[in-house]
Amino acid sequence: MSVEIFDALPAHISQIYAIETRCFRTPWTPAQLSYYLEIPGFALLIAVENAKILGYLCLDSVLDEGSIANLAVIPEYRRRGIGESLLCAAELRARKRALKVLYLEVRKSNAAAVALYEKQGFQRVGLRKGYYTNPTEDAILMTKTL
Repeated sequence: MSVEIFDALPAHISQIYAIETRCFRTPWTPAQLSYYLEIPGFALLIAVENAKILGYLCLDSVLDEGSIANLAVIPEYRRRGIGESLLCAAELRARKRALKVLYLEVRKSNAAAVALYEKQGFQRVGLRKGYYTNPTEDAILMTKTL
């Protein structure tokens, strides 16, 4: 699969939102997604193949720390390296911004995502009890030192 990673534009929000609603039980709104286009130090990255957005990643940063706030890939395109490509692009962006660490939270039950993050060098460092809703579930806190 030959996806390209780009910075999202306002015109992409509706496609990103469609992915969001397919992938998450409590989807972010278009306004929440658009926020990542407006704030300096934030990024909304999209994975595109043949003009179709297959996945996206939201990256924010404060001082020298970054957070992967959301990562989603259309279900039928998973396990094809798209999530990995988005994570690599986010890490490259973080390094260019001189960030020292990346954080993320993931549902404890999401074994595929945990495996992807561990493959990319993230380590489990904690548990956030009851972090997610719909249904209530713990989050695994993971970090990667850059």
